[in-house]
Amino acid sequence: MHSLPESRNTLLRFLSEPMAAAVFSQAEPFKLSRRQILHMRGLPFEHVYFIEHGVVSVIADVDGNREIEIWLVGHEGFIGLPLVLGSFSSPFKRVVSIGGEARRLPAESFQTLLAQHPELQRLMLRYAHSIAIQTGQALACATRHSVEQRLARWLLSAQDRLDGDVLPLTHSTLARLIGTRRASITVALNRMGESGLVDLRRGRIDIRNRDALVELSCKCYGIMRAANEAIYD
Repeated sequence: MHSLPESRNTLLRFLSEPMAAAVFSQAEPFKLSRRQILHMRGLPFEHVYFIEHGVVSVIADVDGNREIEIWLVGHEGFIGLPLVLGSFSSPFKRVVSIGGEARRLPAESFQTLLAQHPELQRLMLRYAHSIAIQTGQALACATRHSVEQRLARWLLSAQDRLDGDVLPLTHSTLARLIGTRRASITVALNRMGESGLVDLRRGRIDIRNRDALVELSCKCYGIMRAANEAIYD
């Protein structure tokens, strides 16, 4: 009897062995490259992606020439949530922010598995509930908290999804994702660097003092992290 492939994806690891085997039997390894578009807004989903390593940003179009990230997906989640809720497309774009790997399934195969397996459906609905909480909290955060607080929250969330201290991101990318000016991100990062929270290197940010970063961040980070952890309670 063949053992199941190892997976870092928390959703896949939480499934029973027979259910995980059903997913793996129709999945293929897929490389995630930085800036790669996994789904373009308005188009039907062709695939779903269970993230093994890396970070994918779900991005909303604000006014035709400005975009902002509304949630992050790492090894705790997957791309293709609208299919769980009965929709075939989405107004949001899915773009790889930090490269890595995923397991990819055809959208049609995933929908068949959902229809046939209540266990998978229940887990995906719990994940959908978590995302609803996180996006609502992110909206509240964007309207009430400073750039520095929001940046700290984003860095912590990205670190959680990478299980590492090195974030290969530029100031311009962070500004686009957080929805503010590049100059504001640079000022906030420089302050963090001077305080010993991060080390700034070309094209990357090294987190040096997570506890201080948590203290700098707003309470939104804890609320959003708890919502994600509640999926598995």
